[in-house]
Order: sequence, then structure tokens, then C-alpha cells
Amino acid sequence: MATSLTINGVAYSYPTTGDVRWGANATAWASAVTTGMLQKAGGTFQLLADVNFGTTYGILSQYYKTRTANIAATGQFRLARADQIVWRNQANSADLVLEVNASDQLLFNGESPGFIDAVGDTATIDLTITGSTLTADIVALSITNAMINASAAIAFSKLAALSSGNILVGSAGNAATSVAMSGDATIIASGALTIANNAVSNAKSAQMATLTIKGNNTGGTANALDLTVTQTTAILNSMVGDSGAGGTKGLVPAPASGDAAANKFLKADGSWSAPTGAGDVVGPASSTDNGFAKFDGTTGKLIKDSAATISNGDVNASAAIAVNKLAASTASRALVSDGSGFISAATTTATEIGFVNGVTSSIQTQISANQLRSVLTAKGDLYAATASNTVDRLAVGTNGFLLQANSSTSTGLQYVTPNNSTTALVNIGVTATVAASALTISLKTLAGANASATDPIFIGFRNATSATGQGVIRSITGALSLVISSGSTLGQRNGVASYVYVYAIDSAGTSELAVSRNLYDEGSIVTTVAEGGAGAADSASTIYSTTARVGVALRIVSRFLSDQATAGTWASAPSEISLVPFQFASISALMGKTSNQNPGTTAATKVTFQSVASSEQCYDPLSICDTANSRLVCSKIGKHDLIMNVSLSNFEASTSLQVYIYKNGVSFLRFDVDNAGVGTTRSVASTFPVDATAIGDYFEIFTVSAADASYSINGNTGVDSKSFFGLNYKGL
Repeated sequence: MATSLTINGVAYSYPTTGDVRWGANATAWASAVTTGMLQKAGGTFQLLADVNFGTTYGILSQYYKTRTANIAATGQFRLARADQIVWRNQANSADLVLEVNASDQLLFNGESPGFIDAVGDTATIDLTITGSTLTADIVALSITNAMINASAAIAFSKLAALSSGNILVGSAGNAATSVAMSGDATIIASGALTIANNAVSNAKSAQMATLTIKGNNTGGTANALDLTVTQTTAILNSMVGDSGAGGTKGLVPAPASGDAAANKFLKADGSWSAPTGAGDVVGPASSTDNGFAKFDGTTGKLIKDSAATISNGDVNASAAIAVNKLAASTASRALVSDGSGFISAATTTATEIGFVNGVTSSIQTQISANQLRSVLTAKGDLYAATASNTVDRLAVGTNGFLLQANSSTSTGLQYVTPNNSTTALVNIGVTATVAASALTISLKTLAGANASATDPIFIGFRNATSATGQGVIRSITGALSLVISSGSTLGQRNGVASYVYVYAIDSAGTSELAVSRNLYDEGSIVTTVAEGGAGAADSASTIYSTTARVGVALRIVSRFLSDQATAGTWASAPSEISLVPFQFASISALMGKTSNQNPGTTAATKVTFQSVASSEQCYDPLSICDTANSRLVCSKIGKHDLIMNVSLSNFEASTSLQVYIYKNGVSFLRFDVDNAGVGTTRSVASTFPVDATAIGDYFEIFTVSAADASYSINGNTGVDSKSFFGLNYKGL
């Protein structure tokens, strides 16, 4: 049935599917569309009524034209001369018309807006029209000197404010600038200028004539004068000699003619006088240093050089010079002659001199007769009695060894280590320090110093041959340390405190250090891995040393507690360092299940456990987690606690389910699971003792569904896995 479509107010019958004889209707509709609708090519399109485009959108166009003849050639609105733009006034009572008059001026509501055709001085005057108001401003910085009248007499108060005491000074830009006077002079608002104290230097004063002094010899107040030497001496006081009450300083009197020949001198009374006496004493032209002068003849006026000092012959035999007139010596010491023959104090004391009082023969002879000096052949040898009144040589012992009684030896003595046992750990200490994100472990003595030949460290080891039961004792006589490089974690986790064990290893007689998170049996022979630098020592179950060693004995020396915010970045020193013996905790290993497992079979299905390093699913200090086969393999013979938790869910039906523990591939323990029905969850959790009778014994977990009904073995990422399997070593 045809549909009615309206175009420009005319209804057209437009055919629909199934209509017949529809050609004329379709043609009529197409013609109306073609002739009655707007074409992109343009042309005449006459509206029959106003068009309302609504309140949301408008018309976009490059320009708009009026239908009047002779419209404008350009612009967005192109109007003819007689066209108008009309607004409604605010009162909505009349129209306001904008149009062009015969003089080509705009008229608004019949009046000219009052346009200004031109402004002559735009550089100086700034004109602004606001509505019908015209204002004028002087353009900033436009006034020049030529514009100011010579007789303007602009008051100082019209100038910019000048700070009190400031002056105007031309700046580097040639502009008057207010500045405060500074330097050696200041000025105040009243105009008073003050020169600072001590500011006028000699260089700023007028130059003086040579050999003159500034002064005033006028007898009254006057300006300073340049006085000559004569003028200066004329105004100085003269010396006044002592007449019994003392004198005063000043210019001394000039000597008279002949005073020098008369050997006169200036006396304290201020006069030049000849010395009193009967005559001069005349000596030789030269003399002996430290010699004594002797009179020459009997006149009493001549002396001569004796060329001699005091000698024993010069001292009268009866002089009886007292001992206390000699120079003082060290108290209570014997006096001996030194290498130059002079008397000096010996180191022998008066008490020691008393010990030889009454000796009747050579002391050395007496000593030699009572000892066998030839027996002692090396430094440190000792005399030891081998029988009554019989002595023999006891050879010097090894550095650091102790002397011990032993009746089985000829002397009854022997040198031994401080602890004569393979369990010896003597004079030992440990430090652990961090620097540059690395950890340095050092072996120290009890004094906190490196071991030395005079202060050695002793460590006992088992024999490096497994079948040999005799141990060895090693001495350490130098510095010993081990560096764990930045980037090596030793298997630690971020922000988790854990113990690190420090070992001494015996490498062909040389003691070295090793570390591990794992606790090793001191009765074992171990192989170490080289620390290797950043990121090369990241296992918790490996023992690391500076250089890899094969088949070496070890001793545990210390443990320290380490907590690093970022594992491998050694920034925090250990919070605890302990020397053996300390309490050894039992050692556990744990595997986690990372994802769900859906067996769906009556056959026994092994529960798979995995170890993913990034999510730390496996804690394995004993290296017993065989994640490839989902089994725990015993590395030690003895008692263990087997720990398990198996979480089961998504049961297809209410059916029985069993969980089995296998040892070495054979079932030896079964748990029956009480399934309450579809959608329920059950867990089998238990800890029970097991014995490992051989290294390599292994344990596994299997599940069995009796009715072949499907179910899920639950897993989860992270260390809190819903299903896990662990083994805790308890010892023999």
C-alpha cells in the first residue's frame, strides 16, 4: 500500500513493496524533489514561509547578501545603500535604525555617532572615546625638554620624592638617580657634610718639603706648618740630669771640643765627664777562649793571656772541695766514667750495688759454674729439669702454643695449641659490615684485630678425607675476610629478616671463609661455589666462598641476622652476630601449589607442587624440593616431620575421596575425605613423624576419587598457598 510523502506542502503517494502501477506516483514525487528542494549547485529557492531552525543550531555561511540592487562587493554582510540594520530598543517600544546618509556617514537612530576624522599628535596625546565622552591622556615618556617653557619654574615638590640625605647623581645610562652619599663622607638633609674619622690619609694631604715635620711653633693656635729639623729641635725639651730626685728625658747637651780626646762620657747628671781612677788597664790584642787573665809585671795596669784553663794542677791539694759543689747526678745511681772519661750516672741503682756487697770472686765465674749455657741453642729455649739437679733444653714452641705439663716427656712439659682438640675455636671473633651496597665478613681476634703471628687464631677441622678420623688444627696469622657483592641476595627476600651462617673451610691447610643460608653438618665434606660478583650468589641452599673449593672440611663459626629492604642491596648492618655455640633450630623445606588441578579420574593422581622464583613458592635451605617431580627428597638420615595441607573443592557429586602419602613410590598412609556434596570445600591437613633411613628417601601426595567424579585440588599464588607440602628435619 502506497505511503503519503509531503514536499513543500503537497502530498505525494509513494509506492511500497508489492504495489502495482506505481510509475506515475514515483515520477511525480521525484519531480517534486528535483524542482522543489535546495540544490548544491545553487539557484533560486523561494520559501513559502519563515524557516525556524530551532534553539540548538544555526546557519554557517561565508557571507550574506540583501536582495536590493547594488549591494556591497565584499564583507560578511553585503548591503545596498538604502538597506538598514534595525534593533528593537530596550523599552521594546520602537526600532533603532543604523543606516548610511547622503554624505556616506553612519546614522544611528537619525544621529551621527560623532566620529573624529584624524588626530595629529598621536605620539604625545592618547584620545579615548567612551560612548559620547572623549578623554585625552599624555603618552608616557613623550614629554621632551623642548616642550617645557623656559620660565615654567617647576617647583621641587613636583619632582619625584628624594630620600632624606640623598643626592642626585648621573647614572651609567645618563639619568639623574637618587643615591645615598657613602665612603669617607656623609651628608644630611640640612646640607651638613661630615668626613669620617681616620678617613683623610697621608696621600690625601698636601705634599711636604723634604726633611720636615708637621707642627706648630707659632706659640698660639694656628694651622699645621711644615717645620724644619732646626725648628723642630728648637721646640723640644732638653734633658735634665739627676741631682738626687731623678731627671727628665729630652735633648742631650752637645759635647764640647776635646771631650772625645779626653774620653769623656755622658753622666746621669747630664754633663760630659772624664772617668775617675789612677789609669787604664791595658790587655793583649788577643786571648785564649775561656782562658784566665794574669797580671803582666807589677804595675797593676797590664794583663796578659795565660793561655790556660783550670786543671787538676791549678787546684790546691788542700782545697778539700765539698762533694755537694759538684753537679747534681741522678739520685740513688752508681757513678761510672763514660766513653769520654767523664763521670756520669749509671743505670745500676744503689740497691743493686748492695747485692754484690761481700762478693769474693768473679760473679760470671760463679754463674758459669752453675749453668749449661751450651744447651740453649735458639731464642726462646728453656731450661727444664729432667731429674733431680739435672737440667736439659726445652726447645721453643710454635707461635701461639701454650706450655702444658706432660709427665710422659723427658722434661715433663710440652707445647700444645690453646685447645688441643679438633673442636678448637680459639681467639676468634667475627665482624660483618656494609659499604657500597656490599657485605664484608671478617674473622677477628678477641681483641677485635686481624690475626697475626703473635696473636693467632686456631680452628680445628675434621680430616678432609671422609674415611679418616684424625682431625687437624689450623692457625690463622693474617687478615681473613669474604665479600658478598652488591646484587647477590644469598636467597634472602625483601624486608624479611633471616639468619646467614659463617663457616671456616680448610682448603689444603689454608683456612678460608664461606657463607650460606643453609646449616651444614660439621662432619660433612662440602663443595663450595665461588661468590662470583653481583647476582652470582642468590641461592639460600648453596655455600659460597671467594674461590670455589671441592671436598673441603668446614666448621661453623658464627651466624648473623640480616634484614635488607631490597635483597642484594646490603645497606643495613646485621642486627645480631652470634658466635658458636648457639641454639640450632630445626630446618624446614616447603613447596607451594601455584594453580588449581582438576584430575577427574578414579586413578591415583599426584598432587603437583611448583617452585617459581619470582613468587617464592619454595623455601628450600636443605635442597630437598624436587619440584620437577613434585616430591620431597631427604638429604639427611634421621627423623623428620612431614607437613601437608591439601585443599579440595568443586566436587561433581557426593562421593568418597582419599589422599595418600607415598614413600619411595609406595603408599604408606591414607586419609579419607568426607565430601558433603556439590560446591563444598574440604582440606586435609596433618603433621606426622617419618624416618629417613637413607639419603634419597622421597615422599609424594596422591588423590583418588572413588566414583570417577571430577573435583579440584586448590592452588594459589604467593607463599600462602592453599595446598602445600613440607619436610622438617629434626635430627638423628
